[in-house]
Amino acid sequence: MKHKKLTLLMSMLLGTTLLPAQAQQQDETQASSVERIAVTGSRLRQVDMEGASPITVIDSDAIIASGFNNVGDALRASNFNSFGSWGGGANNSWASQSTVSMKGAGSARTLVLLDGQRMAKSPVMDGGSANLNTLPMTAVERIEVLSDGASAIYGTDAMAGVINIILKKDFSGSEVSLRREQTSRSGGGDSYDFSFSTGFSDSRSNFIMTWEHQQRDPISMNSRAYEAPYVVEGGDPSLMDDWRMIWEWGRTIVKASDGSWDYQTPLMNNDCSVYNKDGQNAFVGPVSSLDYPADRACLYDHSVAANMTSGSNQDNILVIYNRELTADIRLSARTYWASNRSKDVSAPVPGDITFPHDLPSYTTAAGHTLRAVNEGDLFYYRFDSAGDRVAKHHDQILDFMVSVDGDTSWGFWESALNVNRYGNFTWGTGYLYTDAVVGLIGQFDEDSNSFVGWDPRDPDSAVPGGAAANVDKYSKARAVDFSIGAGFDLFELPAGTISSYVGAAIRKEHFLSDIDSLTKAGKITGGSGGAGGEGDRTAKAVYAELGLPLLDDLELNIAGRYDHYSDFGSTFNPQFGLRYTPVSNLLLRASYGEGFRAPTLADLYRGPTQGWYTITNYPLCHDTAGEDIAGCTRRDSLYVDIGGNDKLAAETSKTTNLGVVWDINDALSLTADFWELKIDNIITQLSPDLISYTQSQLWQAADTAGIARPSVSELFPNTAISFLPNGRIQSMQITTNNRGFEEKRGIDVRLNGRLATDFGEFRADLGLSHITRFNRSQTVQTNMQELELGINEIGRLGYPSDRVNLTLSYRLGDHSLTYYGNYTSSQQNKELDTNNNWVVDNQVGSMVVHNISYQLDLPWQGKLALGVNNLTDEDPRFDKWGGYSTSLYSVYGRTMYLSYTQSF
Repeated sequence: MKHKKLTLLMSMLLGTTLLPAQAQQQDETQASSVERIAVTGSRLRQVDMEGASPITVIDSDAIIASGFNNVGDALRASNFNSFGSWGGGANNSWASQSTVSMKGAGSARTLVLLDGQRMAKSPVMDGGSANLNTLPMTAVERIEVLSDGASAIYGTDAMAGVINIILKKDFSGSEVSLRREQTSRSGGGDSYDFSFSTGFSDSRSNFIMTWEHQQRDPISMNSRAYEAPYVVEGGDPSLMDDWRMIWEWGRTIVKASDGSWDYQTPLMNNDCSVYNKDGQNAFVGPVSSLDYPADRACLYDHSVAANMTSGSNQDNILVIYNRELTADIRLSARTYWASNRSKDVSAPVPGDITFPHDLPSYTTAAGHTLRAVNEGDLFYYRFDSAGDRVAKHHDQILDFMVSVDGDTSWGFWESALNVNRYGNFTWGTGYLYTDAVVGLIGQFDEDSNSFVGWDPRDPDSAVPGGAAANVDKYSKARAVDFSIGAGFDLFELPAGTISSYVGAAIRKEHFLSDIDSLTKAGKITGGSGGAGGEGDRTAKAVYAELGLPLLDDLELNIAGRYDHYSDFGSTFNPQFGLRYTPVSNLLLRASYGEGFRAPTLADLYRGPTQGWYTITNYPLCHDTAGEDIAGCTRRDSLYVDIGGNDKLAAETSKTTNLGVVWDINDALSLTADFWELKIDNIITQLSPDLISYTQSQLWQAADTAGIARPSVSELFPNTAISFLPNGRIQSMQITTNNRGFEEKRGIDVRLNGRLATDFGEFRADLGLSHITRFNRSQTVQTNMQELELGINEIGRLGYPSDRVNLTLSYRLGDHSLTYYGNYTSSQQNKELDTNNNWVVDNQVGSMVVHNISYQLDLPWQGKLALGVNNLTDEDPRFDKWGGYSTSLYSVYGRTMYLSYTQSF
């Protein structure tokens, strides 16, 4: 059967290793007898997997052997995911999501396909990225990774590359699989997986159904020592400046009424420990500040209450049916349903209270003497007595695809209809109804000499129930995509036949994100995110591709695509590729392509949203005598307002690739690809730190010129930053805009070897991605000077220059042993000192994660697997603030697993 031929061909070409399994070139006599197949990155049917653009194939069996039990984790660990990507977590609305970001360009610039069709975009991520957590691992046959831009083939989002997840097509019988995974540390993180597959086939059709259930326990933040607050080595615990991993939002009065804006503790004796209840040592202090000597504050340790990761329950059901309608016409249908339920627990709400009237000092029945406050004073208050914030997220995906294709005397034709819908509902409890808080504050009764009502200063006065609020949010993304195309040979050249493909597509998208009316009106405190708005669009495209054999050993590929979007206009993107084989075992290739990314509907129509940030206060450093801006250490924590922009244009890109594929001998092959990616007109929100830095630069330039200090809003419309009289950042607003460019250069290397002996078969596979340059910048012209905002990021914190994967496997009979290693290079930030010398200001070390697994094939069609992931129990790598990249490093530590699979 055709599918069995294809499976046999793929196994011969690709082997069974997780890391880059290089397709072995076939000699001319073999290729002439092999059926032409479709390859990711081209619509032309061809014999060789290796073309002008680099393709890496990841086999599902090797994913499992390397210790991974889901698509998201495998792709996030890949060397192509250079700067890491989101893999789930807690304390935000993305807790249930998982993404991949090729070349560090961002997950929205990596196109994810499911059997060549666009995977549903997650509305939780504003419709910009696919959620890999919703894919059933048991249904995956392989993953094809195209590490080259491909907008000329697939349209938007394919700037950095394409991930094509290929599902199983031919399966007979039934299979049950169980897996139990347990962490070596207390505090959660264990998982339980179950899957069932069944299928049948006859001479003209096949049917496959899979069901997969995955369950993972949350990890509590207090189970990881590195999440606890600490004082820097040699530091003073009475100084706020020397604490790390702790928040100002504890119990701190801000004296706004007298204009000093000094911090004061609510108790006259400055004791903060009395606010600790139920044995939790959450409140720390009093502490003072080097910057503000009069300050006294009570800090809060949120790790005593929050989770690091959310608990989840996930179910996937996939049904595939294929049938040969006639000898030349085939029907394929696929239905995919996924449900992901997750629970996110965050620390109690940090809020601020403006006192509506004076409150006198008095001594409570428990003996606490409270500090007097005046009308207008603020209270930074952690609402711990109101309980934790709990957000329950429910994601549902329904995806349906039907395609009909056929062969004719002149070539082949194909058509496909894909409909997908992704919905998310979030129900949150433990939030704060802002308007109710002030009205609940009581008053001191002179007649009875006692306080009547709620006194937030009193350690024994609980927050009244009227302050509590719930939050609900609903979002959905829907897409309907229809495409039709045909491939045929044009005419003969001396070196061979010119092959061609022409096609057209239309896609309709709808996006909706809405929240309850109180949250939308800004009346709820403690939530993450907000309404993403609502919008529709229609995108139409026509495209064509040509394969021209210029010489016997030289082939040119030309592709072009014209897209028209109803909401921002049109774009044309060409692509060119050369494939040269000077000798039978050596392939030289080159490609150039232009790409684009359309703004998401949320980018265009997003309503006001909020995010919690810790921001470096560069303007305050500028105003403090003797301190250099570059080494600024003053940091403020606050909510930042973010908004959309319906005037956005598309991003554009240019990609260049030069590569070599060398089959050194029958057992060893080497691939190297040098690439460059430049993205212009980037759709982004300026980072809060960059806004703060820009404001300080504007002030510095104005002070030098002796003119009035301008606001950053004069530079960036609809962007603003405001300060309290003592210099602290009070608020910040950011709007999405097209700004600046990114430029990356790097090399991807793959080395694959295998050795068959009388003592078993050995395989070694190495994948290296090395980025040599990552410039992210924008030039801003002011009336004072031209400012270049941004620097070469490569090697700085969060931007490692090297990611390496190594797989070593050994198989003897029914036994197999696999080692998988994942290396992330060190990172460091350098700053200019007062002598204009570059010195290391902050750094993290390199990291290697080791996975080992053993598999045994049993004589009754069973398979047993034992494994350990992160064998040496590595922690994340921490910067000087105690922070770490959740995109690069896992918090699970060492995990052990046992799995059993039974086939029938």
